[in-house]
Amino acid sequence: MEWKGSVGGNVVRLTAEFIPSLNMRFDEALDPAAITPNNFRLERALDNSSVAGTLKHYLVGKQSVPCFFPAQPLLANENSEVNMNTKVKLGALASGAGDDKH
Repeated sequence: MEWKGSVGGNVVRLTAEFIPSLNMRFDEALDPAAITPNNFRLERALDNSSVAGTLKHYLVGKQSVPCFFPAQPLLANENSEVNMNTKVKLGALASGAGDDKH
């Protein structure tokens, strides 16, 4: 993306490459300890290789919002898929403290 404008009478041109984040929202809280790169990852559909990046988990009220920030721009017209391991379970907020039958 390129932006051209003026600041204080000087012409300024800014060029930036945006790397989108992948944000998912679950209506229930997930166990934060289970949101790890081994249990939750973005893979290229072509060869099932993992996309490098940073995984963050946010609790918003009683909802979980895992966010993945790719280290590099994703390729145009490339299909990717999110894989979530079955080790990702509901957290205490959604299921009730002490209940381990999720």
